[in-house]
Amino acid sequence: MTRWDSPLFTVLYDDEKPPLEEIWDAMVGSEGSAKVVKPNQATVLKPAPESDYLYELDRTTQEVLTMVVTWQKDHQGEGGGDIRVPDVEQSMELPASLMSLPQLQRIRRQFISNNRQHVLAKSRIKGLFIDYLNHNAQ
Repeated sequence: MTRWDSPLFTVLYDDEKPPLEEIWDAMVGSEGSAKVVKPNQATVLKPAPESDYLYELDRTTQEVLTMVVTWQKDHQGEGGGDIRVPDVEQSMELPASLMSLPQLQRIRRQFISNNRQHVLAKSRIKGLFIDYLNHNAQ
């Protein structure tokens, strides 16, 4: 049972003595103590995103795409490769065929739309985008 129907009290129209004390205790709490409601996703306030979160998300993903495009221009004719990105532990693994700029931009837009509502730490954006790019670039 969910918290909305627990406890459930059935009060009939012609009931002369409904369980008023039990209903009061279930709604308000017993004498002297307030009813404690467990926090859940509906009752907990979400932290406000930083004012420049979307800007950082956009700038960081564009920076990674610029690295990919620059690497592909410098290594024409080579298929695939690993790109080391500063401040990130894992490397970016490019597929054997070159990725076009529209492909990269589509992946970037998907990542931004997926993470627009989920506030990420600025330090994690680049690593998560590289993971996303590695997974979707195949």
